[in-house]
Amino acid sequence: DGKIYDGNVTVSGVKLSDNRIDGDVFKTSFTTASFDSKNADPMQGVTVGGISIGSPLAKIVIADDGGNYKLLSTTATTTAKIDQRSLTVTAQAYDKEYDGTRDAKVLLSDDRIVSDTFNVNYTNSLFDSKNAGERIVTISGLTLENGTGDTDAANYKLASNSVDADADITKRDLAISVIDFSINKTYDGTTLAGIGYSWQVLNNDVVFVAADGNYLDKNVGEDKPIIVNNIRFDTNVTPSTDYLNYNLITETQKTSGSITPRNLFVSAIATDKVFDGN
Repeated sequence: DGKIYDGNVTVSGVKLSDNRIDGDVFKTSFTTASFDSKNADPMQGVTVGGISIGSPLAKIVIADDGGNYKLLSTTATTTAKIDQRSLTVTAQAYDKEYDGTRDAKVLLSDDRIVSDTFNVNYTNSLFDSKNAGERIVTISGLTLENGTGDTDAANYKLASNSVDADADITKRDLAISVIDFSINKTYDGTTLAGIGYSWQVLNNDVVFVAADGNYLDKNVGEDKPIIVNNIRFDTNVTPSTDYLNYNLITETQKTSGSITPRNLFVSAIATDKVFDGN
C-alpha cells in the first residue's frame, strides 16, 4: 500500500499474488518488505523478501498443495506511492519600537520529521501597519529549499504559502530640547517666558509639540531660572495622527533667561493759572 512520507522505508501493507493453478490451496508468506527509498515518489520501488510457501490457510483444509510448487525467487518487487507530507509552518514575530516602517523580524518553525533537514524561506515579513499598537505580522512567499547536503525538501508540500503571527509596535520616546540662548524678554509684569525648543521625529512624520515656560518671579534680572513644563503634543496645528506613535517625555525642564528693565517714559501736564508773581 502507498503511504504519506514518514521518513522511513517501512511498508504499511503487502499482499502477495502468484500464478498457482486455480483451486490449489496453500499459503505464501514473507519476512521483510521495504521501500527502496524513504523519499516521496509516485512510483517508489518496493522489495519484498523472505518469501516462502507455508501451511494450509485453515485447519479445515485437508489438502496442502504447496508441496507441488517451488519458488523461483524468495524476493519480489513492485511499486507503491509515497505522497509528500503536508508541512505546517508557524511563526514567532518579535515586538519592536516604532521606526516608521512595516518591517518585521520573525522566527519560523514547522512540524517536519525531526531528523529531516531543509530550509523554509520567505520573501516578506510585514506588520499590517507601521503604527504603534497590537499588530498582525504576515510572513508570505514561503518556499522549501534544500541547503548544502540536504535532500528532504522534496518530501514535503506546504500547507500554506503564508503564515500570520501577533506582535506589538511600541511607541518611540520623544523628548524636546530647550534652546536657552534666545530666552530673554523686557519686563512686562508677568512670569511668562518665551522659550524656544526643538524635537526630532522619524522620516516624514508630522508632529508638533508645545510647552509653557515661566520665570520664578516677574522681576528684572540676569540669568534667571525658567521652569519649562506642560510639555504636550500640539494637535491643533495639523490633523496628522503621527503623534500617536510617540511617547512624549513630559518631565519638567529648567533653563534660564534674562528680564531686562522696561524703558519708562515720563510726561507732564502743567495747569494754567492767573499771574501771581511766582
